[in-house]
Amino acid sequence: MDNNQRIHLLEEKIGYLDKEKRAVLEGFDFAANLGNFENSLNKIDDPQIILELTHDRIRQVLNFKIISFYLVNEEDSNFYQAFTEPAGGAEKITREVDALIDDKTFAWARRRNKPVIVTSIDKTEKIVLHSLNTPSRTRGIFVGILASPEEDITDLALFLFSITIITCSNALESFELYHNIKNKNKELERNITMLEESSNRLKEEEEKYRALFEQSTNSIILYDPETRLPVQFNQLAYDNLGYTAEEFRNLKMEDYSLSLMTEMKDKIRYTIEKGQYSFETCHRRKNGEIRDIVVNARTINIRGKNYLLTLLNDVTEKKRAEEERLVLEKQLYQFHKMESLSTLAGGIAHDFNNILGVILGYSELSLTELPEEPTNPLRENIENLVKAVGRAKKLVQQILTFSHQGEEQQKPLNVNDLAKQTLEILRSTLPVNIELRQNIGEETNMVLGTPTQIQQVIMNLCTNALQSMGKNPGILTLEVHTTSVGTEPINGDFVAFKTMKPGKYVQLTIRDNGHGIAPNILERVFDPYFTTQMPGQGSGLGLAVVHGIVKNYNGNIAIDSHPGQGTVVKVWLPTIESPEAPEKDAETMPLGTERILLVDDEVELLKIHHKMLEQLRYKVVSVSNSTIALALFRDTPADFDIIITDMSMPNLTGDQLAAEALNIRPDIPIILCTGFSEFIDAKQAKAIGIKKFLMKPVNKKNLAVVVRNALDDKWVELTG
Repeated sequence: MDNNQRIHLLEEKIGYLDKEKRAVLEGFDFAANLGNFENSLNKIDDPQIILELTHDRIRQVLNFKIISFYLVNEEDSNFYQAFTEPAGGAEKITREVDALIDDKTFAWARRRNKPVIVTSIDKTEKIVLHSLNTPSRTRGIFVGILASPEEDITDLALFLFSITIITCSNALESFELYHNIKNKNKELERNITMLEESSNRLKEEEEKYRALFEQSTNSIILYDPETRLPVQFNQLAYDNLGYTAEEFRNLKMEDYSLSLMTEMKDKIRYTIEKGQYSFETCHRRKNGEIRDIVVNARTINIRGKNYLLTLLNDVTEKKRAEEERLVLEKQLYQFHKMESLSTLAGGIAHDFNNILGVILGYSELSLTELPEEPTNPLRENIENLVKAVGRAKKLVQQILTFSHQGEEQQKPLNVNDLAKQTLEILRSTLPVNIELRQNIGEETNMVLGTPTQIQQVIMNLCTNALQSMGKNPGILTLEVHTTSVGTEPINGDFVAFKTMKPGKYVQLTIRDNGHGIAPNILERVFDPYFTTQMPGQGSGLGLAVVHGIVKNYNGNIAIDSHPGQGTVVKVWLPTIESPEAPEKDAETMPLGTERILLVDDEVELLKIHHKMLEQLRYKVVSVSNSTIALALFRDTPADFDIIITDMSMPNLTGDQLAAEALNIRPDIPIILCTGFSEFIDAKQAKAIGIKKFLMKPVNKKNLAVVVRNALDDKWVELTG
């Protein structure tokens, strides 16, 4: 073989290598360039600019007369023309789209994730349709009228056009674009005059591709679909998974992907059949950390064999940010819900206390008219009615406190009493299939706290126990006793706090025979908003609130639970010594002969309090209109020794009436009564010069003491 033949043979081999190399470079250069395009879109938060840049990008790939984007209106799900270039073609595009909608072609193309070429109305032009789809929804559709014959369009051009549309779709959906790869189409020099120059040129182009490939901001991997091993990859591919290049080279897809093998093979087959595919999956890093990944894959043919070129975008942080946003939304929703509950509780308390005042008043008036016979059954019935009103009054106050309308300060509390009260409330809501048991001793189990918080701990834990038993027959047990805690560690499958100060504690134990708690869930039960309930069946705040209360009390919580074996929750709260019982007030009611101006827009209450005060020997003038009452006082201020007024009245409220009266006569004692008010309390009333502040319903004894003390300029705390 002479030299010319050798040179010719060598040139053929170089040409073959050049052709194969060109196929690889086209695939990777496209990927890198598309990644740069996606990076530019990632900095844009205006959909119009995204469409403009996408339009410019498409013009580089295909020759269109008119390009238009139709987007989906989020409010009514209809399509609207969002962008058209040139603008003068908008009307023509509208006519073509209307026709495509009428013959169902528009809807058909919207469901396909690839270019669709149809004929115009007049049969003279070709129209390209491409849906703006993402893995989660349809964003819109692309409509373009070609400026060149359909047969001049290459498969590569159509693919570049399609992947640009997909990139635009993702940008429109999240404004955080996934970096895609675009093939940069460059040819090697056609006229290679020398073999050395040809070889050097190939080397230079390879180095250029490698630089673009390595500098991509996303993982790029070329897979063999048969072995599922990587053929080529950039540094980020193995860095992001925590491996070395050598380790990653020997890893199959299934070694780090959490997808099932059948699902993985289906995705590979689908990508090869359709040419491209985008989906979400999860990858496990070498250290075990799970990452959320968006994969954009396409088929690339090298030397007659199909490979998968993939762009991997890690969206873990984006998803975490979205989860945090949802948590904040839940917190805001919970705040508004509690705010609404507070408003509702306040309104109910005001009206209900007025009703209780009428019942209490007439009951006490009836008692004064009955003979003093201890065995009189009618007297006993009315006395029980008075006691019931007292319990109802306390219940209203508990509701106000729970809804944050009443202020509670820590004070010595008997947990036994609170536990029994809570069980009484709970008992009325129990399903018939649940048996409620209690083991509450007679000893005094005292803690320093607020009634609402202690009852909230018991109620939340019992509610969780009930939910765990579901519709099955079950037993809920509550135990309360005092125990001593030493320096030894607290036993339990889960213990909230590792250490506790040695000493005496009140121990609450809640047992159920429900479905139990799995070990992987047990450690999360106190996390805010964590719940195993179906959406709408639980806020996920109950146990988090319990945890916060117990922590503030310097207590502890332990949980023993196994699936199918029920749950035992133990709560320890530090005990305190029992306070001495206060001395009982004298039973006699103070009397007087002073003149009283009584003001209340509730006519029945006005009548009752009028009679009570007259029985206490006072001279009473009753007025149901606060404006008239002020005019009466203004005309003859010296005719009255004291004013008793309701707070919530139309036209002129009680505090406003008090302020006007004090301007007229600063020495006049004033008593302010209310069923509930979120605008004033005892401290605020005292600050503006009001002598006494009474919460309705008011019994005769308290009314007598308050009036006498106000007239005598005394300030004492009342009971009952």
